[in-house]
Amino acid sequence: MIDSKLRWCLAAVLVLACLGLLGFASLSIYARPVHDDFYFSTPVDSPSPQSNWGYWDDNGRLSSTVVYSLLYPLPHSIQIAPLITIALTFVGFLVFFYALIKQFSGIRQYRLLLSTSTASVAALSSMFIVPSFYASFYWFAAAPPHTWSISLTLMYLGLLINRQHAKEGGWWQDGLLFFIFPLFTGMLYESAALLLILISAIPLVYARVQNAKMPSRPLWLGLGASIISLLLLLFSPGAISRRHATTHHGLLERLPGYPSELWHSLSSLTFGPTHNLTILLITFACGLLISLFAFKKFVSAKKALAYSLTVIVLAAATIAVNATAIWFGMGVPLMIRSYFLTAAVLIIAAILIGVFAGQAAKQLSRYGRRAVTGAAIVLAVAVFISGLAYLPYARHMRGQMVDFSKSWDARNQEIVTATSQKQRCLVPVTAISIYGVDHISTNSSFWLNGEVDHYYDTHKKLGPKCGVVADGTVEKFFY
Repeated sequence: MIDSKLRWCLAAVLVLACLGLLGFASLSIYARPVHDDFYFSTPVDSPSPQSNWGYWDDNGRLSSTVVYSLLYPLPHSIQIAPLITIALTFVGFLVFFYALIKQFSGIRQYRLLLSTSTASVAALSSMFIVPSFYASFYWFAAAPPHTWSISLTLMYLGLLINRQHAKEGGWWQDGLLFFIFPLFTGMLYESAALLLILISAIPLVYARVQNAKMPSRPLWLGLGASIISLLLLLFSPGAISRRHATTHHGLLERLPGYPSELWHSLSSLTFGPTHNLTILLITFACGLLISLFAFKKFVSAKKALAYSLTVIVLAAATIAVNATAIWFGMGVPLMIRSYFLTAAVLIIAAILIGVFAGQAAKQLSRYGRRAVTGAAIVLAVAVFISGLAYLPYARHMRGQMVDFSKSWDARNQEIVTATSQKQRCLVPVTAISIYGVDHISTNSSFWLNGEVDHYYDTHKKLGPKCGVVADGTVEKFFY
């Protein structure tokens, strides 16, 4: 049973983390269209809502395209999308950690409180740890494939863990949760489809080798749905068109650059400018405290070490799968936009290793529960003090969002005025650069300039060879 003092500590952690998440959610009012948002959004002067069907000519991610077609035409969709992204991030962690705590901790009371507190810390940590939080959480076009898909994958994994220890479900229930759900999730993003295949296949292989008994129907349904989603992604018209358009070098020619890009992806998240090791230390401490106070003693110190090494290997493999899908699947490295998966994996690994460390501490402690409790309290205080160091960084992030929105609004007004007055063919404006998001060029025929021209309908207003171009100056945000 969880001690009553720990219950209040968990409630305090939940309140503080939720306040942090609400603070990030409030920044959604400063989100503005960037990059592909111009392509999918309704043109600024359009009399009726509309959205481009990008499945056939853009990327082949059918689920993402459906999301775009449903949400982009809505009023203030650019500001609504970050709220959905943050909510899905929290719910994804919640479903995953609730399943783990329910199945492996032995806790009966306050299970939801413990899961919610852990999920809120993990979600907030993920927003701090990604190098470009705008590209991961506030850029609508990138959110469904790169962030929503991973949150939904965590939900699927949590549902699968619960299902393995539950009574046999009906076909309609299993079909909805373990076929339709992973099919939709897999068609959001290539890495999600690969992860779903591994999540479904590994338990099947384990059960076969160890002769273990587990419900196989959900796993086979999930495996089939994941394979179908990956095939639909890889061989869709949009994916084929995009690969042909973006692959400028052969596979073997690009192969030598892959290890360095993978290392850069991982090192940016651990030794980045925001000192992300502190965040990982905070999540590790959360897992340690949960284990010391709430989990039953269920593993030896030797097994705890083995499980920790297993988590590290699985985390490294997941990061490698993600980097491989980005590097080779689409023909171009888009590591920055896919950082959320790596961040989520690192956070989950840190929490789980903290849990295993707590189990080992219970086995190795020779000084009694009071000493272990005192050490945990000291660690918790140190963690919260280190967490306060991120308050200035949070204010910096808010300042960047405010400045970005002001610059965007000023440029938007400049373009609208220039196109309505038809004073010149080419409209020069300052390029707005965001880490992980491309910006317009001084070349009017650049493809991203074409997306901006679509949004402002400049070809119709100014002429077929006219449009918006960069004036040579660049304003940088979120670096």
